[in-house]
Amino acid sequence: MNKQQTPTLEELENEIKNNPDNIKLRILYAEKLIDEGFLLDAQDEYRGLIRISPDNPDILFNLGVTYEKQGNIEKALKCFEKASQIKPDDPDFRYNVAFMLEKLGETERATIEYRKT
Repeated sequence: MNKQQTPTLEELENEIKNNPDNIKLRILYAEKLIDEGFLLDAQDEYRGLIRISPDNPDILFNLGVTYEKQGNIEKALKCFEKASQIKPDDPDFRYNVAFMLEKLGETERATIEYRKT
């Protein structure tokens, strides 16, 4: 994999074949899938990663991003809430919880969450 440039999906897939337990590499792969518009594939990768590392808030957050991009606000909210519970001091997690609540019309709860960011 060329360290000077962002790796391609194919390069990442080859690296994963050689290092299937490398969580950071698999997260990078899933992020690249999102960038390339392969949301369902990214979701599958993140769900697999959650089975390996269920308390990783970044994985939960990124899974939530895929749901949000598909318009599935309820699922996105659940992911963001769980990430926020694991890492309550992260303002990005809190902000996304608030933003999803706002999208769902739960303005009172959203305001409370916005204040925590």
